[in-house]
Order: sequence, then structure tokens, then C-alpha cells
Amino acid sequence: MILDEIVAYKRKEVAERKGAVPLAALEEKIASVAPARDFRAALRAEGISLIAEIKRA
Repeated sequence: MILDEIVAYKRKEVAERKGAVPLAALEEKIASVAPARDFRAALRAEGISLIAEIKRA
């Protein structure tokens, strides 16, 4: 079945990509672009609490 072939190909592709870049390097890159924020603390802060997501068109 064609879907089985697609799934097999994608699993192989994902496995290859996982081996290409170490997880620590990806985490470091993500942290430099979008630092993690403490959402729990933000929600508990006084005033209006809002979680929003902006998507570029």
C-alpha cells in the first residue's frame, strides 16, 4: 500500500536527520532564538494575564 511506503520512507528520513544534529545543539539553537518563559509565573502575576500566539501570514 502506498501509505506504508510513505511511512517507511519518512521514518527512515527522520532517523537520518536525528543522527545528523545532536539534540543539545538543537536545544541551544532554539533557546537563542526563542528563550523559554515561565508561563505559570506570568499567569499568577497581578494584572491581566494573557497567553497569545501570533502567526505570520
